[in-house]
This record gives sequence, C-alpha cells and structure tokens, in this order.
Amino acid sequence: MKKVLYITGLIFSFFGTLLFYFMALNTGVSLKYETGFGECISQVSGINLCKQQNLLLGFTYGSGIVFLVLTAILIYKKSNKKINTF
Repeated sequence: MKKVLYITGLIFSFFGTLLFYFMALNTGVSLKYETGFGECISQVSGINLCKQQNLLLGFTYGSGIVFLVLTAILIYKKSNKKINTF
C-alpha cells in the first residue's frame, strides 16, 4: 500500500471513530427526549432511532478496529526497520 493512501486511511479511520461515536451519542439524546418510554420511533421526525443508533455504533466499532489494525501495522513496520538495520 502506498504511504499516502496508508496515512490517509489512518487519519480517516481515527476521525471516523470520533465522528461516528458523537453521532451515536447525539442519537441517544434524541432517543431519550423525542420518544416515549420503550419506543424507538421519533415523534419529531418519524425515524427509527434504535436502528440508527445501532448502525452508528457498528460504524464506530468498525472504524476503531481499522484504526487499531493500521496502527499495529505501522508500529510493526517501524520496529522491523530498526531490527533489520543492525
């Protein structure tokens, strides 16, 4: 993988994790104040907020896993270069 694409993927996965978590948190607030007890459909917009929150949390976990894998690969390559230079 080219270095530019690798760094771009690392940056997007990091900020994606933060963004998706914020969106899931925002949906949780909407779920609390826009629905009745035990309901998932918003009274304001008519959107199924439980489904939306689960989807956003899935994106958060997926983006976080991609970030951790790319970071582990980066650390492995850096440590492998130091070992091979001796």
